[in-house]
Amino acid sequence: MAVLAMIVGCGARLDDQELPESLCGQGELRCEGRVLQLCVDDGSAWAPLEVCGSAALCNPEQGCRPLACVEDETRCFGYQFQRCAADGTDWEPVAACVNAAACDPKLGCMPLP
Repeated sequence: MAVLAMIVGCGARLDDQELPESLCGQGELRCEGRVLQLCVDDGSAWAPLEVCGSAALCNPEQGCRPLACVEDETRCFGYQFQRCAADGTDWEPVAACVNAAACDPKLGCMPLP
């Protein structure tokens, strides 16, 4: 008896038994929000691999990138007073102080004496 496969819509049939449709390629990575997922060996499902610090830090090519900073953390970078972005990906400028000596990492730009 010959085994015949027919393509019906998107699923394949083999001797009247429907074969599962492949959702992804083996070893493929994707991000679902902040969760890095790995395609299971048979391509039938996605499995969580790692939970990233935020969705913006999830990258299917690089995996979870580290946080650049903690939300609402502040610092001085030269004469720039900066605050951490809400998603922890980068520092955002808040104010440009007169010079580096006028920048306080907690309070921001201060008047010079």
